[in-house]
Amino acid sequence: MRIDDAFRCDVPITMLQELANGVQQAFAGAEAELMQVLNHEDEQRNLRPWLRRSLMEQMLRGMADVHPESVMLKSHLDESGFWNHVHLKIGRFWITEHALPDDGAVLRPAGYKQQAAVQNQLFLFADSHDINIPENATDLYAVLVYGRAKNNSVGFAKIKFPMPDVSDGYLYGEIDLTAEFPHIFGAPTPSAAVVLIEEPGMPEFLPTNAGV
Repeated sequence: MRIDDAFRCDVPITMLQELANGVQQAFAGAEAELMQVLNHEDEQRNLRPWLRRSLMEQMLRGMADVHPESVMLKSHLDESGFWNHVHLKIGRFWITEHALPDDGAVLRPAGYKQQAAVQNQLFLFADSHDINIPENATDLYAVLVYGRAKNNSVGFAKIKFPMPDVSDGYLYGEIDLTAEFPHIFGAPTPSAAVVLIEEPGMPEFLPTNAGV
């Protein structure tokens, strides 16, 4: 069984839709909040990625609150002391969220990502991006990745499955939430219109191993 098929077995379609709704609401909510608290576009640009990320983490935490019988949550402060990370577990999969500059970008290395992704290595075919998931597999790792379009709407939102070394990219198989739930996201955004979600800001608070 491919890892994306295993994910679909564990995560009901209703929860996939909740994730899609959460991404859309985080983007829309960030814009609404920015308009209320900041008047100038420059300051809005500075705050946007931080606010959107916080709303995304809140969404994951909310899913655990709504589904306590089937969703587990843990949260930890990373080694930098600056970022707090929410980890959601549904079935066999731990899920974290990450902003990416484009759909093809890989995750930035961070200790907690490497520790989670190494579990995927247990079932990896040699020299391959393919994987075979046995029924007794546990603690697999998935990431909810997203990026913005030029108008600050959702450019893409996908479930991907990191290689054991996250710098190597992803295993074969992904779930495209924007394509699967067009009624939530609207018309697909051409890839050329997707731009970097995170403008450089406050670099003194961004250690190289801090995942966002």
